Amino acid sequence: TGEEAPAHVVPSPKRTTTCLSAEGTRLFGVEEGGGLRLWEVSSGRELERSEGHGVASWVGTAPDGAWYGVLDQQGRLRFYDASTLRELGWVEHPAHLTWGPVPSPDGRLIACPTSRRFVVVLEAATGEEVARCVVDGGTTSSLAFSPDGRSVAVGETSGRIAVFDAWTGRRLARLVGHEGTSSVLSFTRAGGRLLSGGY
Repeated sequence: TGEEAPAHVVPSPKRTTTCLSAEGTRLFGVEEGGGLRLWEVSSGRELERSEGHGVASWVGTAPDGAWYGVLDQQGRLRFYDASTLRELGWVEHPAHLTWGPVPSPDGRLIACPTSRRFVVVLEAATGEEVARCVVDGGTTSSLAFSPDGRSVAVGETSGRIAVFDAWTGRRLARLVGHEGTSSVLSFTRAGGRLLSGGY
C-alpha cells in the first residue's frame, strides 16, 4: 500500500546486523558481541535469543524462510534454524568467504564472493563446492541468481559483468556497457533481462 508500518524500538544496546525473515514478520539480528536475537516485527517483542556467537559481517535468510545465515569475520558461514536459532551447521572455504552470500531462489545453492578472483557456488545442504565462477579481474561487487537458479551473474568494481552456469562455473556471457562499479544486479521475474546499478 505504501503506508508506513508501525514503528517499534528493538531493545538492543549494541550495534546489530539485521535482516527480515522471508515472510517479513520477524527481524533477525546478530549483536556486536555475538548474541543472536529474533524479534516480532508487529510488536517489537523478543522471541528468541542465543549467546556466544561470532561477530557478523553479513546476515541473510533462506528464500523459504527455513534458516538464517551468518557470515563471521573469519569467513565462516553459519546456519541457524529460523524458529529456534539452533545452529544447523557451518561452512568454511579455503579461499575465505568475504561478504554477502546470495542463495538461489530454490535455496539449493549459495553463491559466495571470496578473497580470490572467483565466486564459489556451494550446495546449501552440504556446504560442498559445486562450481567456481572465475572473474576477469578486480573485486566482485554484486551477485544475482536467475529466477530458475541455473545461472549466476557476477559484477565487478571495474564495471565488468558476466553470467555463469551456476552448476559448472562455465561463463555464458560477458556483458558490456556498465560504467564504474556494479554494486547491484537483479534479474527480471521472467529472467530474460538483467538490471545493473552502481556508481
